[in-house]
Amino acid sequence: MAPTLAVISINNKRKGEEELRKRIEELERELKKSQDREERMKVELRKTWQRLQLVELCLPCGHLFGFSCIIKCIPQSYEVSAKCPNPKCRMQFRSWDVTKIYGSPVVVLDEDLRDVNFHL
Repeated sequence: MAPTLAVISINNKRKGEEELRKRIEELERELKKSQDREERMKVELRKTWQRLQLVELCLPCGHLFGFSCIIKCIPQSYEVSAKCPNPKCRMQFRSWDVTKIYGSPVVVLDEDLRDVNFHL
């Protein structure tokens, strides 16, 4: 009887090892899928951030301006203050007071009109 028990014990051990091997392979496949999914998500996130660009700037007074318009009056030096381009407001601000707003790009259809409005 002892040899029969030894054979059963060896068979059970082999079965257990085979089950463990299968489980390890299954977990490795799941890990690979997870890594692939994570990589796809990173790529999609990168694409989304590339589509989102700085489109507007909000001044401390609350007025919103497109980047191409407001850049003309933002001082290059941190010590110098600028004034809001809105002729009725003209509130002073410094470059670090500006809040950046990101979103989908806005197309300026009439460059001349933008320049005329800036000088009002």
